[in-house]
Amino acid sequence: MKICPQCKQVIKTNRTNQQNSYYWVCMTILGNELGNTPEEMSDILKLHFKWYKTIKDKDGNEIVSLESSTEWSKELFSMRTETIIQFGAENGIVIQTPEEFFNQ
Repeated sequence: MKICPQCKQVIKTNRTNQQNSYYWVCMTILGNELGNTPEEMSDILKLHFKWYKTIKDKDGNEIVSLESSTEWSKELFSMRTETIIQFGAENGIVIQTPEEFFNQ
């Protein structure tokens, strides 16, 4: 977490648009190979890797709330990208690294 030295407020370092674009490329590749839409693949991976929080409704029932990538910091996004690439490799699916993808 970064703090502004002048105003002492937290500086958000949310994911970049480039990171988001790459994420959806990964979801498309995985989805095409595994028979899911990119949106389904995103939800599947969030559940698989437990990228969610469990909350309780007013009746005390547990509800799974999937994380939104808009909430991920640049650093967290990078770590999760590595996890996604590894998931692909473990399932026989080659996903270029962000560097390879953007430098082609």
